Amino acid sequence: MTDDHDDTDPDLISPEEQEQDSRIGAKMHLFLERMVRAAMEEEGIDAERTLDLMLCTAVQLYTERSSVSAREIGVFCKAIAEEALDSSGAGGTVH
Repeated sequence: MTDDHDDTDPDLISPEEQEQDSRIGAKMHLFLERMVRAAMEEEGIDAERTLDLMLCTAVQLYTERSSVSAREIGVFCKAIAEEALDSSGAGGTVH
């Protein structure tokens, strides 16, 4: 008896797409670092405030350009925060 059931997760992306996302993400990271430095210099604000504003602006842009709900964005942000905590070794809980 053969099992014709496909166990492939439809949310998983191919290795090629992962590689492309990594390259694009690295470029975006560098671009954001330049923007943060420029904002700090031009506006005379500290790094923490600049990063807070960058994150708020990114989330706002995401909500304007996608059809996700506020709840979905919250879940997404929580998952990102949990992953960041895990990878930093800091531990803790995201509420």
